[in-house]
Amino acid sequence: MKRLRFIEKRYREESAKGNIPVTGELVSVGTHQTAAHLLGSLEHLEDNHEKGTRFSVPHWIYDRDIAFISNMKYQHGRLVVPSDGYYYVYSQVSFLELYSGSSGGTRADSVSHFLCRYNIIYPNGGEETLAQNTVSKSSNNQVVGEYSSHLGALFKLRKDDEVYVKVSDLSLMVRDVRKNYFGIFRLSNITQKE
Repeated sequence: MKRLRFIEKRYREESAKGNIPVTGELVSVGTHQTAAHLLGSLEHLEDNHEKGTRFSVPHWIYDRDIAFISNMKYQHGRLVVPSDGYYYVYSQVSFLELYSGSSGGTRADSVSHFLCRYNIIYPNGGEETLAQNTVSKSSNNQVVGEYSSHLGALFKLRKDDEVYVKVSDLSLMVRDVRKNYFGIFRLSNITQKE
């Protein structure tokens, strides 16, 4: 709940600056607030070496430490939206840069992080990319590092939308619970400018 209060405060600040193109009031975070904050699970992340595809992050911690789910459903790495409305969805994924030895090259030229939603009512098989970040990696073998990708935005979602995170390579995700997270919270009393 502490993280959710921080995000709510940040939303209010950005809204006051005019950086968020909606008007309205946020309700205070309470026991009936629709929200979730998930942490990266160290378990069940399998190495993959396929290129040009996206892989769903299959598991998140949702019931211990600072992770929680309130008035939402979690299933198979996805959060299910309980009702139509405006939701702030966010995620951070940290990637390791791995080199193939003294050859000076990385295993992949870039890594990508996606926020996606699925609902049978959408075209193209029901999956839609909501946000994406791609980081091009250096080929300089003297720099070995870690890249963090953060995505977060306000979306109008429908009941039963499934929201989830995908990455271009699961094996490059940092195995630190707090460096990978995913969350959502509903904004109440939001009206769209006509």
